[in-house]
Amino acid sequence: MSVTGNDSVYNILYEEVEKEEYEKYLKSRIDFEKCKPCWQKIYDKNGFLKWEGLFNTDCPIGEFREYENGNLLIVSNWRGTTKEEREVLFINQCSIKHGIWTYFKNGIISKTETYLDNKLIETKNF
Repeated sequence: MSVTGNDSVYNILYEEVEKEEYEKYLKSRIDFEKCKPCWQKIYDKNGFLKWEGLFNTDCPIGEFREYENGNLLIVSNWRGTTKEEREVLFINQCSIKHGIWTYFKNGIISKTETYLDNKLIETKNF
């Protein structure tokens, strides 16, 4: 989830937008430093929900949902990592895949994946 802006190009979620739209988007965002934890919702430039989930600062923890044009694509689950885990596992991630990930196609479950501490344990196709 990236928001960038400079004097000539403005992007929301990797899509170029007008300056006014970019400024409106920034005003709607929660200050990540105050998000300990909080439920975040991110919208695309057309006003459709793009992502929502539980965050600790800018790190997804717990359930996270991804949408495309308002349609649910993925329900994922994340577990926050500690500094010690990141050092031992040699990862630079504040959260890892953990639990069941459910994928949807046309509103119907198409696949599930089960993760345990970032390792894929099982895949089921429907």
